[in-house]
Amino acid sequence: NYISAIEAYSEALKQDLKLLNAVLNRSLAYMKIFKFQEAINDCDQALLILQSQISGDEEEQAHSRLTLSKIKVRKGICTAWKG
Repeated sequence: NYISAIEAYSEALKQDLKLLNAVLNRSLAYMKIFKFQEAINDCDQALLILQSQISGDEEEQAHSRLTLSKIKVRKGICTAWKG
């Protein structure tokens, strides 16, 4: 149930606003119920979190680039579907 997932991720984010996976998963749940603006807002939040977490480690930078690509694609899809 996507609404229950959104509620659970929102509760987790009340404890720690920098939980990247919670924000990303909540954005996907919003997409599934066609709440595109909310998903876009979460993508924007995820971008800010990701930027603050990037380190000098090469492996982590590669993972961050992959995550960044996913966020941008998700945001683009939501923007297109939102109209």
